[in-house]
Amino acid sequence: MGREEIQKLAGAAMMDGVKNAIFITTSTYNENALETARALNKNGFNINLWTTKDLLAFINK
Repeated sequence: MGREEIQKLAGAAMMDGVKNAIFITTSTYNENALETARALNKNGFNINLWTTKDLLAFINK
């Protein structure tokens, strides 16, 4: 999963006034995606990048 997908989610969320988002993938995130998420988080948008492992851990709490 890369930068483009993260940017699309963040852009759509911001247009609707959403300031928090979770992006869930069945794959992994490349470094560009991780850097994009860090940059967004520094600028007032809160995005969490989860894998299915993170989702399952959240469900099983």
